[in-house]
Amino acid sequence: IADVVAPRSTVNDLRSRNFFRDLGSRAVTAAGQSNEFEADATEAARRHEDSLVDRGAELLSRIDGLRLIGAAPTRTAILSFDVEAVHPHDLGTFLDSDGIAVRAGHHCAQPLMSRLGVPATVRVSFGVYNTKEDIDRLITGIEHVQRLFGLPVVAQSVKRKAQNNNSKRKIF
Repeated sequence: IADVVAPRSTVNDLRSRNFFRDLGSRAVTAAGQSNEFEADATEAARRHEDSLVDRGAELLSRIDGLRLIGAAPTRTAILSFDVEAVHPHDLGTFLDSDGIAVRAGHHCAQPLMSRLGVPATVRVSFGVYNTKEDIDRLITGIEHVQRLFGLPVVAQSVKRKAQNNNSKRKIF
């Protein structure tokens, strides 16, 4: 860490360190190539997560009665939301029974929850291991919970292969 000043911190560039000075030229070359590989892999992972969060936001926004919380132009691979007439903890419990792992609660953000006037939200986090089919399963799971609560479900225009997937694999 180079510097920490509220509200942000600055991370040192690892290449600025001199820990290669005692290594042979082959080790230095290998370490440089490793850094390039790591940077490429990190960028690929970021692009994958960005595509998932964009798809997730698009599909979640189509669900009648679902409200996405937060709309930052740049965001991490996390979406928070609530569903009208369904407490977030209930939604989280039902999704978990379908093998869809989400977080429900105040997420250590009680002042924000109070300002938004919500008791809690459901939060889904995307990672490199998630797929578009996982998002489809999430959408199907939310619609299933809405039906259980007797809420109207507007048919989505997205074809979901996951509807027939009986897998209990944990996702998200």
